[in-house]
Amino acid sequence: MNYRPEIDGLRAVAVLPVILFHAGLLIFEGGFVGVDVFFVISGFLITNIILKELDRNEFSLISFYERRARRILPALTTVMIACIPFTLIWFMPGDMKNFSESLVSSSLFFSNILFWRESGYFEMSSELKPLIHTWSLAIEEQFYILFPLLLITLWKFREKTLFFVILLCFFLSFFLAYWGAYNYPTASFWLLPTRGWELLLGVLISIYLFRNNFEPPKKISQFLSVFGFSLIIFSILLFDKNTPSPGVFHLAPTLGAGLIILFALPGTLLNKFLSSKSLVGVGLISYSLYLIHQPIFALTKYRFQTETIELYIIPILAVIFFLAFFNWKFIEKPFRNRSIFSRNQVFKYSFISIFLISTFGIFGTITNGFEQRFNEYERKVLMQYTDPGKYVNSRFHNFDINFDDSNETRNVLIIGDSFAEDLINAVFESKINNYISISTKKIQAHCGNLFIKKSLSEYILPQKIKSCEDNFNDSIFLSRLKDANEIWLAASWKEWALPMIPESIENYKKLSPNANIKVFGRKNFGRRNANEFINSLNLGTKALLSTKPLEEDHITINELMKEMINEEEFIDVSWLICNSRTECSNATLDGLPISYDGAHLTQAGAKYFGDKLAEKKYFQSLMKKL
Repeated sequence: MNYRPEIDGLRAVAVLPVILFHAGLLIFEGGFVGVDVFFVISGFLITNIILKELDRNEFSLISFYERRARRILPALTTVMIACIPFTLIWFMPGDMKNFSESLVSSSLFFSNILFWRESGYFEMSSELKPLIHTWSLAIEEQFYILFPLLLITLWKFREKTLFFVILLCFFLSFFLAYWGAYNYPTASFWLLPTRGWELLLGVLISIYLFRNNFEPPKKISQFLSVFGFSLIIFSILLFDKNTPSPGVFHLAPTLGAGLIILFALPGTLLNKFLSSKSLVGVGLISYSLYLIHQPIFALTKYRFQTETIELYIIPILAVIFFLAFFNWKFIEKPFRNRSIFSRNQVFKYSFISIFLISTFGIFGTITNGFEQRFNEYERKVLMQYTDPGKYVNSRFHNFDINFDDSNETRNVLIIGDSFAEDLINAVFESKINNYISISTKKIQAHCGNLFIKKSLSEYILPQKIKSCEDNFNDSIFLSRLKDANEIWLAASWKEWALPMIPESIENYKKLSPNANIKVFGRKNFGRRNANEFINSLNLGTKALLSTKPLEEDHITINELMKEMINEEEFIDVSWLICNSRTECSNATLDGLPISYDGAHLTQAGAKYFGDKLAEKKYFQSLMKKL
C-alpha cells in the first residue's frame, strides 16, 4: 500500500475531538469517539503490513514487535517519566499511590484493567488521572499480542477463509459489546473482548482490499466518503456520557472511519480536505498529541484545583501542540529510524525504561504514595483522605440482615444511598449503635429513595428502572420494615424526587404504623480537597476553620424539604453540623477534615456528625435502655 495522506488527516479528525473532550468543552461531549476511529485506522494499517510480509514470506514476530516497540514505547515512556516530578511535588499520597499504580499498568499495557476496577471513564475523578487515556493503548497492544498469531495460522488457508473467520470474530465481539453496554457497561467500555470489533473492522477492510482492485464510481466514492465523515461528526456532536458504549451507537463513528478508508480516494472532495497540509501535519504528531494532552489537562486541574480550564484553553492547547511536536521530532522520529537506533538498542531502551518506571510505580504503591514527604500531623490529616470511599461503605452492607431480637433495644431500619452509609458510620463512631438494633437497605442514588408505586420513567434511565422498582418489591425488606420501630431515610436527595417524599413517608407508615420516621436532609460542606486542607494548615486555625459557601442546589433542596416534611420527622443535617444553612467549615475543632469531597464523611467527620446527633433529644432517648 502506498502512503495515503488522507489517513493521516483522518488521524487528525480523530485526535482533535478527544483533546477537546478532555478539555471539558461541552460541544465536544462525544469527542471520546475519536478513540473508536483510531482503533479502525490501527487495525487497517497493521493488517496491511502483516499481509504484505506474509505474502512475501518475510513476516517475523520479532520484527513485528520491534516495529510496535519503536512506534509506541519511546514516546510513551518519555511522557510518563516527565509526569513523575510534577506528581511528586503536587499530588497527595492517595493520588500519588493511584498514579504509581497507573505507571506500572501503563508500562505493561494493562491499564484498561486497572481503570476498569477503579472507576468509570466519565467520572470526575478520572479527569485528574494523568494516564487514564493509556487504556486505549493497552487495548491495542493486548490485541496485537494475539492477532499476528491468528493471521499466521489462518494464512495457510484461503483468503476467503481468513476473511470469514475474522468476520465471525467481529460479530461475536460486537454482539458481546451490545449486550455488555446495557448489562455490564463499565467492563464493556474498558476491555478488549468488547472493543475488539472496532479493530477488526479495520482488519476486514484491509483483507478485502489486499487482492481486490477496488475502483468504485467517483460519484459513489464522493457520497460515501462524505457520508462516513458525517457519521463521525454526528457522533462527536450528539454522543455524551449517557450513550451506551461501545454498543450499537458506536457503529456510527467506526463505520464512518471505514467508509473514509474505502472511499476517500484521490479525486474526491474529502480526500482533498483530509490531505491538506494542516490536517496531515496534525495527523503526523497525533500519537504524541494523544499522549501529552491528558497529563497536561490533569496536572493543570490538579495544581490549580479547578474542574474547568476553558478560560485558559488557548495557551494550554499551544503548550500541548508545542510539546507534541517536540516529542514527535526528537523522540518518535529518531527511534523509528533503524539507521539511528538498532533493534537491540530499541529493545534495550524499552526494557530499561519499563523496568525503571515500573520499579518507581511499585515503590510508590507500597509507600502509600511516598507519604514520607509529609510531617506527622499532615499524615494524620491525609489518612482521612486515604481510600475514603472504602470507609464510607465499610459497615452499611454488614447490616443488610434481620433485626437482632435478643435484646430489648429499638429496631432501626436505615434506608438510602451513600448518605445512608455515612449515617451508619456516624452512629458507630459516636457509639449510638450500642443502644439500638440496626438493619439496612441500600438504594442507588438515581432511584430517589422513594417508596411509591408510581412509574419513575420520566426521571430514571430505562435500563435502571427495574432495579429501582425491585428495591421495594423485596419480601425480606418488607418483612424488616414491619418489624422496625424507627425508619431513617438518608440520601443525596434529587429535586425531582422531593414532591413525592410525603407520599413515600405515608406508604412507610401504612406498613409500619407504629414506627417513628426520620428524614435526614442533604449535607454539604463546601469542597476542600486534601491539597487545599494541607495548605490551610500553614495559615493557622482561623484559615483552617474558615467557612465556604454551600452549593446552591443543596441549599434549595434542603429548604424545600423543610417545607414538605413534618418538623418532627425532618433532621436538618446542614444546620446540625454547620450551624448555618448557607455556609460551612470542612474542619473539625481539632483540625481534621469532615468531608473528603464536600459531601461524604471522613472517619473524623463521621465522629463529629455522630457526636452532634447524640446531643439531640431524640437520639438521647434512643440511648436510654428500655
